[in-house]
Amino acid sequence: MIIYQGIGVLPDPRIDGVTVMQAAKLLALSRPTVGAMIDRGDLKVVSEGAQKPGQGRRLSLESVLAAKQRRMEQLRQQSAAAAEAIEQIERAEQELLGEQ
Repeated sequence: MIIYQGIGVLPDPRIDGVTVMQAAKLLALSRPTVGAMIDRGDLKVVSEGAQKPGQGRRLSLESVLAAKQRRMEQLRQQSAAAAEAIEQIERAEQELLGEQ
């Protein structure tokens, strides 16, 4: 929290970035998974911060939202592939049962 003229003001995530915990919530992933994404370069770190609770790395909101879109698309594709596999299994079952 930023203190301005004696009043606590929340940081603007568009400017100040988001914490690893906030990114994890946005992405519906664990903090360690978000950490691995940071290490791979999938998420952009805008501030390393101090090594104190609540003052860790802050991530670019833009990179987190882009990762969220990629994740949603992957989940949609997986869902579509799973639906197709279920249909194939059901067709095979119908063909097998229909032959008897």
